[in-house]
Amino acid sequence: MLMDTSILHPCFSHFEGYCEFRRTLSYFSEVLKSSRCESSVITLQHAALSMFVTSFTTAAAFYANYVSNITAIRCFGVYAGTAILVNYVLMVTWLPAVVVLHERYLQNLFSCFNKTPQRPPTKTSCWNVLCQKVHKLLFAISEASRIFFEKVLPCIVIKFRYVWVFWFLAITIGGAYIVCINPKMKLPSLELSEFQVFRSSHPFERYDAEFKKIFMFERVHHGEELHMPITIIWGVSPEDNGDPLNPKSKGKLKLDSSFNIASPASQKWILHFCQKLKNQTFFYQTDEQDFTSCFIETFKQWMENQDCDEPALYPCCSQSGFPYKQEVFELCIKRAIMELERSTGYHLDSKTPGPRFDINDTIRAVVLEFRSNYLFTLAHEKMHQFYKEVDAWVANELKFAPEGLSNGWFVSNLEFYDLQDSLSDGTLIAMGLSVAVAFSVMLLTTWNIIISMYAIISIAGTIFVTVGSLVLLGWELNVLESVTISVAVGLSVDFAVHYGVAYRLAPDPDREGKVVFSLSRMGSAIAMAALTTFVAGAMMMPSTVLAYTQLGTFMMLIMCISWAFATFFFQCMCRCLGPQGTCGQIPLPKKLQFKAFSQALSSNVAERGQNEVNHSKKKQLDARGGTKADVEHEHYELEPLASHNCSTT
Repeated sequence: MLMDTSILHPCFSHFEGYCEFRRTLSYFSEVLKSSRCESSVITLQHAALSMFVTSFTTAAAFYANYVSNITAIRCFGVYAGTAILVNYVLMVTWLPAVVVLHERYLQNLFSCFNKTPQRPPTKTSCWNVLCQKVHKLLFAISEASRIFFEKVLPCIVIKFRYVWVFWFLAITIGGAYIVCINPKMKLPSLELSEFQVFRSSHPFERYDAEFKKIFMFERVHHGEELHMPITIIWGVSPEDNGDPLNPKSKGKLKLDSSFNIASPASQKWILHFCQKLKNQTFFYQTDEQDFTSCFIETFKQWMENQDCDEPALYPCCSQSGFPYKQEVFELCIKRAIMELERSTGYHLDSKTPGPRFDINDTIRAVVLEFRSNYLFTLAHEKMHQFYKEVDAWVANELKFAPEGLSNGWFVSNLEFYDLQDSLSDGTLIAMGLSVAVAFSVMLLTTWNIIISMYAIISIAGTIFVTVGSLVLLGWELNVLESVTISVAVGLSVDFAVHYGVAYRLAPDPDREGKVVFSLSRMGSAIAMAALTTFVAGAMMMPSTVLAYTQLGTFMMLIMCISWAFATFFFQCMCRCLGPQGTCGQIPLPKKLQFKAFSQALSSNVAERGQNEVNHSKKKQLDARGGTKADVEHEHYELEPLASHNCSTT
C-alpha cells in the first residue's frame, strides 16, 4: 500500500504539468495542428526532472533498507525500490503516449468533456442540459483550484513567512526532543508471549495482556513450556553464509577445526562447567532426573555403573577413571548413547542436546542445553536482561576453557529479541542513509547547495515531527513500525523535491517570483497526491487489525506533515534566504547544464504568452456564458492580491 500511494505522485505531477502547459500554451493550437504532441513534449521537459528526482529518492529510501540484518525487510526494500523506478519509466514513456492518444481520438467521443466551443443545438434535451451543468461545475472547480493555488496560497505563504518559519522550527525541535531524549522511541515493553495482531482493545489482545494470568491452566502451561533454554554449542562456527535475499537459504555448516571434546582436559573442564552453571541464579532448578542437558554427567554416571566382570564391556566400565583417555572416550560414548536409547527411550536427533557425529562416527560438535528461570516474552527489556546475563557468564567461563573448547557460544530462542535489536539499529541507519542519498540526488539535480540544504532541513523536520507524533501515540519499535518509519524518508522527500526543482527552474530572477512560480506550478499536483494518500490511510482506520490501523495512522500523519513542511516551511525559507541568480550554484561546463525550457519557448512565453493565455481564458468563459466584462473583472481583481498585499522586501 505504501508503494502504491507513492507511485501516484509522479502520475499527478505529469498530469498537472500537462494541464498547466495546455492552459499557458494554448495558443499553439491555432498555429500548429500537432499542439497536443508539442504540449506533451513541453510537459516532459518540465516534469521529467522533478519526477526523476522524487522517484529516485523514494526508491533510494526503500533500497536503504538493504543495510538491515532482517531478510524480509531487505527483500521488501529491493522490491519496492525497483517498482518505483519501473513506474517512473512507464510514467515518462507510456503515460504521455496515452494522453496524446486520448486527446486526439477519444476526447471527441464524450461531448460532456469536450471543451471546444460548439454551436448551441437547435433542440435542447435532458442529456445536453446535464452535460452543460456538469461542464460548468467542473469548470468552476477548476477555476477555484487555479485561483487558490496561483493567488491565495502564495499570498498566505509569503505574507506570513516569518511566522511559518518560527513555528515549524519550534515543532521540529520539539519532535527531535521527543524522539531522541524523552520519551524516545522504545522497543516493545508488553510482556506478551505472542505477537500482537489486533488492537489493544480487542478481546483477544485483552485476554493475552490482562486476563491470561488469572487462569490456573494458563499459568501451568506458561511455567512448563516457555522457560528460555540456555544452549551452548561447540564445534560449529556461528557464521551465517546463506543468501541474504532468500529467507529459506540456511547456508552451509562451517565446522570448527580446533574442536576437541575427547581430550582429558576438555572432559574435566566441561563437567566442571555444567556443575557451575547449575549453581547460577538464572538456572531453573527441578527435581526431575535429566539425561539430556549435560551429556558428560550422564556419560560419567553410566561408566561408573557398568560392571567390569564381563570382558566384552571393557574398557567401558567402572575400571576406567574420569577423565578418560581419548580413545576410551571416543569408543565408550557411542556405546553409552545406544544403551541409553534402549533403556530410557532417549533418542539423539537434531533437536536434542548431546554429541554430534559425522558419517565416520567421529564427534564433530557438542550441544549442552539447560532451562533458565526466565520466561519467554516479547518485551525487549526482559529478554535483553536474560541475554546479557547468560552471555556474559558463558563468555567469562570460556576464557579459561582448553584449546579444544575455547570457541563455544551461547544461543537461545532469541528470534524476536534479535529481530527487535536489529530493528533498533537498522532503522536509524536506513533513515540516515536515505537522507544522505536524498541530499546527493537533490544536489546533483539542482546543482544548488542552498536549495538542497533547505530541502533536507524540511525533510528532517518532517521525520522528527512524524516520529515524535507516533511516539506520543504510544508506538513502540516493532517490525511494522520499523518498516513504516524507514519509508517515512521516501514519502517525505517528494514534496520538498518537487518544490525545489520548480524553484530552481523558475524564470523569475527574484525570490518571491520563484516561490510564486513553484507554488502555482506544483501546488495543486502536490496537494492532490497528499490528499489521495491521506484518503487511502483514512480508509484503513475502521479495521480491527493492528497493522492496518497503524499503517493508516502513519500515512495520514506523514502526508499532512510533509505537505505542511514543504509548502509553508521550505517555501518560506526560500522566500527569506533563497538563492538568487548564481548564489549557491555549483559551476558546471555548458555541456552538463540542464535546460528545462528551450530559449525559443522562453522568449515566446515572455513576449507573447500572456496575451494568448488571456485570449484563451476569454474564449473559455464565453463558452460558459461569461461576458467580456466578467473576464476583465476576474483577471484584474486578483492582481493586487499578489502584487500589493504579498510583495514585501
